[in-house]
Amino acid sequence: MRISESACTATSIVFRCRDHMHARLIALGGPLKGAVFPLAEGEFTLGREDSNAICLAADRAVSRQHCLITQNGEEFTLRDLDMPTGPT
Repeated sequence: MRISESACTATSIVFRCRDHMHARLIALGGPLKGAVFPLAEGEFTLGREDSNAICLAADRAVSRQHCLITQNGEEFTLRDLDMPTGPT
């Protein structure tokens, strides 16, 4: 995915993706390095719990409910749900 614009606050990251129909997250490190996770439309969570749309149970550095990702057209918002310092 190529990000065309982004903005970051302490608790969220907003980015635009021109090819939002094929947007995905790619793990760059940790036990899931190289794993690819397609981003669904709408709103979904990412974390260690099975109830998350993207379950990262193998990565103990991730919270049970780590973040919420919301899609609105070409814009995605990643909002931190647990970490006091925000997303990294």
